[in-house]
Amino acid sequence: MDGEYHILAPDATFDIVYSLNCLEHVRQPWTWITELARLLRPGGTLIIVTPVSWQEHRSPYDCWRVFPDGARALFEMAGIEPLLVKMETLDHSPESRRHQMGRGPVVDLIAIGRKSCVAL
Repeated sequence: MDGEYHILAPDATFDIVYSLNCLEHVRQPWTWITELARLLRPGGTLIIVTPVSWQEHRSPYDCWRVFPDGARALFEMAGIEPLLVKMETLDHSPESRRHQMGRGPVVDLIAIGRKSCVAL
């Protein structure tokens, strides 16, 4: 595995792994999602929130916008059962409107899944 995605924690360490506004910056999300799954205990929960409609914002990369089918595919390849996968329109706060610059509402993908209790 590419060392760029190795998180220094033992296998099956956490009951919950939460990622907020990160997936869009990961160059290889199929590798990264497998690493997140490795950190989860069997039956553990993975929660990912990532922008769908947000403007490009390199830090240093901005690579992906993931839709529900893509999130399900990533979860399934990592042994994560999708429990809830949906797109959600966020509020129209002044900050959201300023960043979107008239391009419509801010939409995020919310994906919640459970790690299989059975070895793959």
